[in-house]
Formats: sequence, C-alpha cells, structure tokens
Amino acid sequence: MTRNVFRYDRDGDKNVTYDELTDFSVEQHFGEMAIQRLHRKKYYSRGAERIMNKEEFGKTLNYALKVIDIEASQAIIDTIFSEIDLDHDGWISYEVYFTFLKYYFGSLSVAAC
Repeated sequence: MTRNVFRYDRDGDKNVTYDELTDFSVEQHFGEMAIQRLHRKKYYSRGAERIMNKEEFGKTLNYALKVIDIEASQAIIDTIFSEIDLDHDGWISYEVYFTFLKYYFGSLSVAAC
C-alpha cells in the first residue's frame, strides 16, 4: 500500500502531501476499489465487458462519494455522463471512469497542476 501511495509523490521529494494523498484516495478508493467491490457483487449488467451505463455510473460515483458524505444529484450525474460518453451510446468503460476521476478530481485535474 505504501508503494501505491508514493506513486502519487509528484515532485519526487519522498513526502506525500495532503493534495497527493487526496489524489490517491480519489483515484484508488473512488475508482478502482469502488468498481472492484461493485463488480464482485455482479452489479454491472455488462460487467463482463467492463462497461457501465448512466444508472450504474451514478450508483458507482455515489457509492464512492458516500465515504465523504457527499451525494451527486441526478442532474450532476446526467451532465458528467453526457460529457464522458463520447460516442453517446449510453455506455462507458471502466477505464473511462478511471480517466474521468483523474481529470475531474485527481492527479490530472487543473487543481492538481
């Protein structure tokens, strides 16, 4: 776990700042761990293909945000999903979800730079 956290030491000073630790939490907990937990419970209707629809995206996002006592409204979920479902087919891959987290909240967001 320590090695995993230190991947987020952006400046290489062997110290993980609050912002770097936040990036780790967002990307690992909100991303990989939330999807892994729901995937194991066979929550995703097309989980074998590693994709989710808007309803599943909203559930995944709110499942992850619950730990910090935040809930995304349906309007927010609709807006975000429409922005990241680039081909507008109603499905996004797990990888797109991870990328969304990095750019909207995590290590690749404007706030992190």
